[in-house]
Amino acid sequence: MLLNVTVQGCNYFFGNIYAPNKVREQCSFFEALEKKIDDFIADENHRIIIGGDFNVVNDPDLDCSGGTPKEQESIKFLNSICLNYDLIDIWRTRNPDRKLFSWKQKNPLDFWLISDVCQDEVEETNIKTAIRTDHSTITISFNSLDEQRPFILEI
Repeated sequence: MLLNVTVQGCNYFFGNIYAPNKVREQCSFFEALEKKIDDFIADENHRIIIGGDFNVVNDPDLDCSGGTPKEQESIKFLNSICLNYDLIDIWRTRNPDRKLFSWKQKNPLDFWLISDVCQDEVEETNIKTAIRTDHSTITISFNSLDEQRPFILEI
């Protein structure tokens, strides 16, 4: 699901995604995602917030536990999107050395990618236990700059 909205005079692109599990399909998916972002973004001041199940591991040493994970080709496509649109994984940015996973199989498949300029608007981000799922909930709370009331997004 992709949505373009204006909040307090700022243009936001919200995306909720579920990427495929297979690397080849992920590469195509991330290429298509980048094209959709291009289609939706009106100008360079647009703020981007994308959350969901990306089904990739960004840093095998930090983001995995056990096994011998290797860097997947698809992560290069996702990193390219992050570089092209100045996106960051806000939870990892706020927790650079912490080993906590959003999926019970000890891999962080879910995360929030946000425009780097939004960092000051983020009050907090957490990974919390969720029921009836093999994924944890990842929350991100934004401060409302005008009214100082946070709003929370969850995946």
